[in-house]
Amino acid sequence: MPGMEKELFDRETVLDLTVNFIPLGILLLFMVLYLVFNPFGFGSVISSIQFAIIGAMFVALAALTYYSGAAVSRAENEMEAVAALEEDDGTEELDSGDDGDELKDEEPAELDEGDGEDGDGTAAESDE
Repeated sequence: MPGMEKELFDRETVLDLTVNFIPLGILLLFMVLYLVFNPFGFGSVISSIQFAIIGAMFVALAALTYYSGAAVSRAENEMEAVAALEEDDGTEELDSGDDGDELKDEEPAELDEGDGEDGDGTAAESDE
């Protein structure tokens, strides 16, 4: 629909990022379990360190997931735009930038007979 913004992550990108959602869920599960059922007791310093470590890993992985998903989505959009332009033009992109016409007029390169050695230091046998 015109006027609607395109979603940041399409379905394919979300599927690619699922490998990061699972560890995020596990970290969140451990935080909730340690808050509700703390098997080690609650000590202010030890529990603070424990939750800081789990929380920092959760935040870092969430940020990494978001930025990698944005990069993947942006790259896919650029590739789709390039493909659409090429389809509209009816041309294909060449890797080297030349069309190879200059090679059609040239003769094949002649092999150099050299000094009669094979390259391993032994004399080459000839049919003379």
